[in-house]
Amino acid sequence: MRRINHCMNKQLQSICQKAVEIDKLNLLVKQFLPTHLSEHCRVSSFSKGTLTVQIDDPAWATELRYSLPELRDALRKEGLYQLISVKLALANENYTLPSSNKKKRQYLSATTCSSLHALSEVCSFEPLRNALRDLANNHKHPTDT
Repeated sequence: MRRINHCMNKQLQSICQKAVEIDKLNLLVKQFLPTHLSEHCRVSSFSKGTLTVQIDDPAWATELRYSLPELRDALRKEGLYQLISVKLALANENYTLPSSNKKKRQYLSATTCSSLHALSEVCSFEPLRNALRDLANNHKHPTDT
């Protein structure tokens, strides 16, 4: 029986090899990070001497940023001689698409409407006076009468 890597075409084999290399780098990086940080980050790529570490929260990224020189030096000592820099990238896992539901309309309070109306009465610039009146009249909550 043939091994699975002999059945793959060259492109797929290259992708799988790159994934294995990134996984090894990920384990190596996590070995040099404090436990509380290693749970929130992972290696996403290594290209042209730049190691990109993806982190799931900006607060953790700030803490990790202070540890980068030591991490870089430790990785070089472990044989990653081509490492020039370490770059942080914020993971977008927590990003949610905007919902298709319309946002609930917000209304001005009765006090605000009366203040806007009173302000429109003393305003001498006609376009502003009309805008203030429209705002005061058109944004009342349906239950405010």
